[in-house]
Amino acid sequence: MMISTPDHWHVPMAILAIQAGKDVCCEKPLTRSIPEGRLLSDFVSRQGRVLRTDSEFRSIRAFHRAAELARNGRLGRLEWIHTVVPETDDAAPMPPPQSVPAELDFDLWLGPAPVAPTTSIASIPATTCPAARAGCAAANTTTA
Repeated sequence: MMISTPDHWHVPMAILAIQAGKDVCCEKPLTRSIPEGRLLSDFVSRQGRVLRTDSEFRSIRAFHRAAELARNGRLGRLEWIHTVVPETDDAAPMPPPQSVPAELDFDLWLGPAPVAPTTSIASIPATTCPAARAGCAAANTTTA
């Protein structure tokens, strides 16, 4: 079973699928906390099922090649590795709360997540929102 839902639903859905005898593939982040991850990992082990999470970067050919070169000593002895993160960690300003659409069962959608106002990513400037910059249709609405 593939689970591609809001993050707060990953663990409950994975547990239900495993209880139904299914193996699970879940998008990242797999869990929202270490205790939640421990609970899920222990449950999977007890049930004898398979759980995996996807990371698209791990499937890109150039990353496979780089790992192969490093593992086989082709890059020499590695002494340190430098990685980068975005230049700023400034959060985009939160858009104003909006009313919940009438057709949405908001309590069901929230599930185990804490109650939060409904907002729209569409109102965040595209320069500060990677999903909006990429034109991701799935990023049109979310809760903050």
